Amino acid sequence: MKKWIYKILTVAMAVNLVGCSDNNSGDTPYTYPPRVGTSYIQQIIPMESLDSYLYYNFEVDEAEKYIYYTKVKKTQADCMYAVSDGIAFVVHPVPLVQGHGISATLEDTPEGRYFRDFVAGLGDNACEIPFYPLSVLCDASVTDPSVSSMTITCDKSFSALMLAGTNLNSLFRCYFENPYLVIANSYKQPVGDNIYKVDTAPHYSLAFPSAVVGSRLDEIDFSQIVTIGATWILELTSAPETTDTYTFTISVKKENGETLSTQLAPIQIKGSNDI
Repeated sequence: MKKWIYKILTVAMAVNLVGCSDNNSGDTPYTYPPRVGTSYIQQIIPMESLDSYLYYNFEVDEAEKYIYYTKVKKTQADCMYAVSDGIAFVVHPVPLVQGHGISATLEDTPEGRYFRDFVAGLGDNACEIPFYPLSVLCDASVTDPSVSSMTITCDKSFSALMLAGTNLNSLFRCYFENPYLVIANSYKQPVGDNIYKVDTAPHYSLAFPSAVVGSRLDEIDFSQIVTIGATWILELTSAPETTDTYTFTISVKKENGETLSTQLAPIQIKGSNDI
């Protein structure tokens, strides 16, 4: 696969790195970068390796279809977490080489022509929104090549039926941005049973249309999704039977057949037998 040199968008998160308390540090400041050109998509992220993080306090309001993300915090190695604490894995693709990117800012270069051909193929050429959010789930970026499938396994058994190394996709919900839904809706906010808004910036929900989709991981057919954003959040929905320290591995198969994997830091999870 051809190596594209690009610049990763810096993301801001509200995290609490001290102890295991639930104290929040307040609103995190965000800036709105100016949009370049007339495409909704502003960045293509080459998927050449993966990075991942463990967080808690991830909350989804199913009634309002709203994700509360600015209050998430990094997990601590010496703390015990229950599924009710909102355990989530954040995964995103990264390149082998960092630098200037495949973005709307590139002009008459091979990378710039690739970007323009990519967005033109999606019919993404008439966005008049003057800015885009620079945030975690919504940063106007897409993954390339796209995802073919995603699998989560663990180093220890979750139950008598889910032994170590077993596919645990049925225990997770996956959230990611699908920019094509906005493009296909004439750059207006799409609605649907599995489409969510995110509290990633002040007034963001009112000012910028977005489509973060979420479903149980084992029910997602990635091959049918036109565009996949460059950050994926995997929310654990069921506890293991036994309280223990668990290490998860996420494997992502790309459209070109190559598979990438990332191992998350160990996390102590309270078992259902101890709740």
